[in-house]
Amino acid sequence: MPSNATKRPAESSYPKIVMKGKLVWMALLLMVLMACEKSDDDVKTGPIVNTEWKLEQIIDESDIASNFPSAINDFEIAFKENGNIDLVNLCNYTFGSYSLSGGNSIKIYNVGQGTEKYCEPLLRMQWETLFVNSFITAKTYSIDKKKLSISCEDCKLIFAVIEPSE
Repeated sequence: MPSNATKRPAESSYPKIVMKGKLVWMALLLMVLMACEKSDDDVKTGPIVNTEWKLEQIIDESDIASNFPSAINDFEIAFKENGNIDLVNLCNYTFGSYSLSGGNSIKIYNVGQGTEKYCEPLLRMQWETLFVNSFITAKTYSIDKKKLSISCEDCKLIFAVIEPSE
């Protein structure tokens, strides 16, 4: 054998090295697949992000539901992937931020006014103020049958999913 030739490990140890390498790769692949699998928490919380929601009710601490007045039935929110919230069709408040943690915890912050205009009807301003003051105290959320429920300090906000128009 020439002196510059590469030596191969002994024939008996070579298959063991190859087999160990294959096992390591298979274990890594298995871990990646398990990490991508949906958990029960994913199913329970549903798609809060990149879904548009329309406010339907505000339920106070004594479980009395206030249906959103039909005259102004258009308060909508959208949770964006970048952590921003679009507050659609509100008179003065137009933006905010959120963070999700621990399965169903939600924190709302930096909700800001885009304007300070007088809104017609006056009922719109009253509901907007009630909604925003409750929304910024959000603690947890859940989704069930296309309904988003956000539990706040003193009430629950109930939203319905807005189906995309075709």
